[in-house]
Amino acid sequence: MKTIKYTLATLMVATIVAVVLVGCKKENEPQNNNNGNPTEVAQQQNGDAVERIVNFKKQLAYYKANSGIKDGEKVSLEDAVWNIENTFDATYAFPEDAYGETRTQDFTLHLDVDADGNVLLTDLTAFYDQMVADARTAYANDGFTDKIFISLMAETLETRGDGVDVKITMTSGERTNVGNNPPEVHVDGPFGVDDNWKYAFGMGKCDTMVFGGADFQLQEHLRLLIRSAISEPQSGCRNIYVNRQPVYYIGGDYPGLFYRTDTADVCIEWVYMNDYYQAEKRTIFTTIPNDPEQHVTGEAIGISINGSSGVNAQSHTPYITHSHTIEYADRVEASIESIGLAEDLLND
Repeated sequence: MKTIKYTLATLMVATIVAVVLVGCKKENEPQNNNNGNPTEVAQQQNGDAVERIVNFKKQLAYYKANSGIKDGEKVSLEDAVWNIENTFDATYAFPEDAYGETRTQDFTLHLDVDADGNVLLTDLTAFYDQMVADARTAYANDGFTDKIFISLMAETLETRGDGVDVKITMTSGERTNVGNNPPEVHVDGPFGVDDNWKYAFGMGKCDTMVFGGADFQLQEHLRLLIRSAISEPQSGCRNIYVNRQPVYYIGGDYPGLFYRTDTADVCIEWVYMNDYYQAEKRTIFTTIPNDPEQHVTGEAIGISINGSSGVNAQSHTPYITHSHTIEYADRVEASIESIGLAEDLLND
């Protein structure tokens, strides 16, 4: 009887959610991609993703309130991972807020999976609670004072006899007082004649030792540009981001980005800073989204650029460059009435 009651309750919740979501769906109706066919991203953006998250939150609440229940309700492993990642981010992440320095931490948890590749919701609830607790501990000890939680991603690793290990990767940062307005950009870029920077963070300017480096300067200007490109939600709604996809690359992977084999030449003069800024823009907003090997959907929501060095595997030539992590995700407008406001992870 408990299983039947829960199923009916779930159907009622889904109906209520569908009604609540109508007010936020107009700007998220399916759009066509370049070949004229509706994309899978558009199908996510029409509210289905929000319904999945809201329903999963209801399931979590139900199984936490009935911890001893054994009703046998299951979901596929794929759905389980999608649910925990996107529900956590919709609840605790603030990717649109201004932040400067970031830190990425990871930990691994085990998730029980049956022979058919399914996960009991009772087990998934316990897993989610443990994930939140471990993320909260790591977040509390990330070294930042004015903290901001940026994103969490879940990845299945090796299969063991009774299930799989799931790697949790979380990124947090230090809030800044920088506004969300894009930089004032002249015809070439945002950098002026005094913006001559050494390539890596901590090295300072070419002629004086000050805070920063070319990687950090490019990162911060591009982060503001990414934020300014995000559409504001309708009244009574907020943006949530699902299906996060990090893309990793270095300067040599795409044209025009910083990459030098003269490893002693660490200074980037302001004119070249602007050249690299323009190349970064092309890479983030045009090249990667149109690269069929990347399979990127959605829009850029986060960026990390770091000075790095290495040796070319083919030519054995040393180089200095910038390594990048660009995070893409599908933006969905969600009714605040249905999804709630984002919460501070440390307040629970």
